[in-house]
Amino acid sequence: MIARNKRGLIFSVMTAGFTSITVQIILLREFLVIFNGNELVYGIILANWMLLTGAGSFLGRRADKMRNPGRVILLIQLLMGILPVVIAFLLYSLRGQLFMPGKMMSVIEVFYLSFLLLLPFCLISGALFTILCSVLSAGDGKNRIGSVYGLESIGSMTGGTLFNFLLVYYLDTFQCLAIVIAVNLAAALITSFTLKGNWKYVTLVIVGLLVFIMVRFDPGNRVLHYLFPDQQVVQQKETPYGKLVVTRTDDQLNVYENGVVLFTTHDVARVEESVHYAMVQCPDPEQVLVIGGGMTGALDEIRKYTVGRVDYVEINPWLVKAGETMFGQVSDTTVHIHIQDARLFVHHTDERFNVVLINLPEPSTAQFNRYYSVEFFNILKDRLSDGGVVCTGLASSANYMSEEALKTNSVLYNSLCSVFGHVMMIPGGRNFYLASDSALTCRIAERIDQLGIATVYVNRFYLNDDLISARGQQTISSLDTGAGVNRDFKPVAYYHQLRLWLSYFHTGITAPLIIALVLLILSVAVMNPVSQGLFSGGFTSASVEFILIIAFQIIYGYVYQATGVIIMTFMGGLALGSLFVYRWLTRKDIRSFTLILLAFAVLCILLPFMVKGIASMQEKTVVVYAFFFVLIMIFSILAGVQFKISSLLSTQQPGRLAGKLYAADLAGSAFGALLMAVFLLPLLGVEWSCLILGTMNLLAAGNVYSRRGGYSFNT
Repeated sequence: MIARNKRGLIFSVMTAGFTSITVQIILLREFLVIFNGNELVYGIILANWMLLTGAGSFLGRRADKMRNPGRVILLIQLLMGILPVVIAFLLYSLRGQLFMPGKMMSVIEVFYLSFLLLLPFCLISGALFTILCSVLSAGDGKNRIGSVYGLESIGSMTGGTLFNFLLVYYLDTFQCLAIVIAVNLAAALITSFTLKGNWKYVTLVIVGLLVFIMVRFDPGNRVLHYLFPDQQVVQQKETPYGKLVVTRTDDQLNVYENGVVLFTTHDVARVEESVHYAMVQCPDPEQVLVIGGGMTGALDEIRKYTVGRVDYVEINPWLVKAGETMFGQVSDTTVHIHIQDARLFVHHTDERFNVVLINLPEPSTAQFNRYYSVEFFNILKDRLSDGGVVCTGLASSANYMSEEALKTNSVLYNSLCSVFGHVMMIPGGRNFYLASDSALTCRIAERIDQLGIATVYVNRFYLNDDLISARGQQTISSLDTGAGVNRDFKPVAYYHQLRLWLSYFHTGITAPLIIALVLLILSVAVMNPVSQGLFSGGFTSASVEFILIIAFQIIYGYVYQATGVIIMTFMGGLALGSLFVYRWLTRKDIRSFTLILLAFAVLCILLPFMVKGIASMQEKTVVVYAFFFVLIMIFSILAGVQFKISSLLSTQQPGRLAGKLYAADLAGSAFGALLMAVFLLPLLGVEWSCLILGTMNLLAAGNVYSRRGGYSFNT
C-alpha cells in the first residue's frame, strides 16, 4: 500500500536528504568542539560517516524481499529524528566521563568514539536510501534509483541552505536538532497513515513525548557542564565560524572557540610579548594593524605608544562581542574594528602600516595556513611603510624542539626570509618571528626602558637582552634551510603542524596513510568496473570540492556564505544531473559512462591552470565567482549523470543495485575527503594532486571500457 503513496514517498526521500546533510553539518561541528579538531579529525569523522552510510546502503540491498517495507520506513524515520539528539548528548557526556578535562584525544580515540556514536544513525540512513529506491521502483515498475538520488540531493541542498543561512545564526545545536526531529516526525506521520493498524496513534504519542522532553530538560545548557566542569558558563553562541563559549573560573574569564581556548583574562605575559617585541622596533608608529587577538588586552598595550591609528581585523563579530563582555567596549577613536577576513582586508586596503601584529592560531588547519604563506607575506610587505615590521609566531618548544616542530619553524622562517631582508626570532611564551626590510634589534628591555613604557613582564626585570639574542640565534642556526617554503597551494606548514599534533600521541603520519591506502585498495578490489568508476567519481568530486573551497578562501578570504553556496551548488548539480541532464545524452550506455570518467580526468588535469589563472583576476569579482560556481556545477552534474547511468547498466533488482552503487559512491567520497585534506594537497600541492586525480580517472575509464561487453543499457 505504501508504494502507491508516491507523494509521501517523495517527501520521505527529500526528508532523508534534508536530515542527512543537516545532521552531518551539526554533528561535525560538535565533534570538532569535543575533539579540538583539525582537518585530520574532520576527515576521520567524515570518512566514518560516509563509509558507515555506504555500509548501511549495502546492508539494505535485500529491501526488495521485505514484506512490510512501510513499517521499516516508519521506524527509520522515527529513529532518524531521535538519534541525532542522543548522539549529541552522548558526545558531551562521554567526553566528560571517559576522558580527563583538558586532555587531548588521540587519533585512535577520535576514530573509535566517532565510529561507535555514528554507527546506528549512518547505518539506518544508508539503508533508508536503498529501501526507498526499492519501494519507488516497485510502485512504478521502473528503475527509480537515479530519481531517488536526485530527490535526496534536493533535500540535502534545502537542508544545507537552511542551516548555513538561517539556523546557525539564531539557534543552538539542540534547537536545530529539534527542527530535524519535527521534519522527520512529519514524514513518519505521513507514512503511518498509509499503514494498517494503530501506527498513526503510536507515532503521535512518540511525537508528544519528544516535544515534552526537549522543552522540559533543555539539553543544550545541560551538556556544557560536561565539557566545562568546575566552570561557570557565562555566555555561549553558535556562530558560522564555530561555537563560542565564555566561562568563568574564580575571577578569570575564558573564551573558547570550538572547544579551544582563544584567550583568557590575566594572561599579561603573553599579551605583552605579542605586542612589545614588535612595537619597540618602530617606537613612533603612526599606524598599526592587528590581525586577531585584539580583545585579549593587546589594544591597551598598543595605546601605550603614540599611535595615530589602529586597525583591528577580526572575522567573527561574535568574538568581538565576547571580548567586550570581558574587557568592556573599545571606546578609543584611534581604534577601527573591521569584521572581515584579514587577507581580504589587507589586499584591498590602501593604508600603510608601521607594525603588523598577527595573533592567530598555528597553521594547524588549511584555513589558518593562509596566514603563514609566502603569498600572504608578500601582500603584507606591499602594505608596510618604510621600516615597517611584521610579527607572527608559533607555539614555543621551550629548550627542545622536536623534528616536527623544527620543520614547522623552519618552513615559517624560510618563508619570511624569502620575502623580507631581515628576520629575527625571539623565544618566549611563543616563538615570535619579526620580519622587516630594515634592521631589527633584540634589545627589547633596553628599548622599553628608553621609551618609558610601563609593563609587568616585558622589561629588564623579566628579560635579558643578551640571553634573548643568544637563544634566538641558537634556534635559528638549528633550523633546516632546505625545508622549503609555505605556499597557498602547497601548504607544507599545515602538513608539518599536523605531524606535530600526531607526535603528541606517539603516532606518525605514515601509519594512518598506509592504513588508508590499504583500505582503499581492498574497497576497490571487491567492486565491479562500474562501481570502481563510481568510486573514482566520488573520490574526484569530494577532492575537487575541497580544492575549490580552499582556492576560493585563498583568493577572497574565508567567506562563510560563499563556501556554503559552493557546497549547496554541488548538491544542486547532483540533482540536475541525475534528474534531467542525463536525458540530453544521445547515447546512454557504458560508453557514456566511460566518457564521463574521461571528462573528469581532463578537467582535473586542467584544474590547477584554471585556478591559478582565475586567481590573477581577483579584481574581476563577478568573473571569479562565476568561474567557481560554474566549475563546481560541471563536476557535480557529471557526478549526477554518472550515478544515473550506472543505475541503468544492470538488470539486478533496484534494491540490491542501489545498495552497491550508493556504497561505492560514498566510499569514494570518504577516501577523497580524507586523503585530499590530510595528505595529497599538503604534501604534493594542487598540481600533483590534480594530476593524481586525472590519472585515477583515466585508469578507471580504461578499466570500464575494456570490459564494456558485459554491460547493456536497461531502462
